[in-house]
Amino acid sequence: MKLLVGLLIFTALWAKIVWPPPPEKARIEYVKSVERPEDLGIEKSLWEKIKDFIFGKKKQTRLLKPSGVYASDQMLVVADQGTRSVFIFDLEKKEIHIAGGFSSPIDIAVDTEGKIYVSDSVLGRVFVLSSEGKRIGTVGDRILTRPTGIALDKKRKVLYVVDTLQNKIFVFNLKGDKISEIKGNFNRPTYLSLDNEGNLYISDSLNAKVRILSPEGKELFSFGKRGTTIGTFANPRGIAVDKEGHIYVADSLLSAVQIFDRKGRLLLVVGRFGKREGEFAFPMDIFIKGKTIYVADSYNARIVILRYLGGD
Repeated sequence: MKLLVGLLIFTALWAKIVWPPPPEKARIEYVKSVERPEDLGIEKSLWEKIKDFIFGKKKQTRLLKPSGVYASDQMLVVADQGTRSVFIFDLEKKEIHIAGGFSSPIDIAVDTEGKIYVSDSVLGRVFVLSSEGKRIGTVGDRILTRPTGIALDKKRKVLYVVDTLQNKIFVFNLKGDKISEIKGNFNRPTYLSLDNEGNLYISDSLNAKVRILSPEGKELFSFGKRGTTIGTFANPRGIAVDKEGHIYVADSLLSAVQIFDRKGRLLLVVGRFGKREGEFAFPMDIFIKGKTIYVADSYNARIVILRYLGGD
């Protein structure tokens, strides 16, 4: 009996968290969560450890309320409303840089030169940072009111900025000059993302819809309706598109990530409300790099990392 109990505990500890659950074929698996630098193998330097020994240990560095996330092979960047800061995790040098002085940092984008763009919904502009977190410029001064989601088209070298209060999307070049603005039937849009063709995918939050626009701003398709059941939207926020064209929507009130096909048909629901592994509490943003999915799990104070396992 003791052996059986031991085997059951061992199996439970090592069982992977996947969606959909067995016996169906898994499409998404849980990888890990990031709450602090140590979760990425980033430890304090010898000098920092010496200072802690002499002057006393400082308050632990950790996320409090992440709202935006960006990832590459070189870095993981997180906008954190709780600390009013941007965390820049250097994955190559195993260092962390923290850029402070924000009021309400919301979303992150990074260009080909490694410059980091951060929207601040209270200060009403997009800040430009170096890869180490130094402020080097701003975008949208005296134009933006409540900037939230941002996305950067690296091919066209333009920055799209959602202004939630103005119900518009502003388009800037990377020098910070306004090129155009996109008006639609928006009602408090929040986050947006781009696919490989440069089409825009917008969470039109109070309309409870996803709107898909061409790079020029022409609406191509929309889907979604308000509700509290799977397949509907209660408060759609973060949005991302993978290489196969699947659309991922983080719904903060449903505390789940819903995955749709290009025609708006529901494919899979990932997560539920809670604080355990594989659960979410008010997820805000989602970012996809290859087959790796990053979710800003806001009220759980962490970035949840998932992996796409493929379809049929």
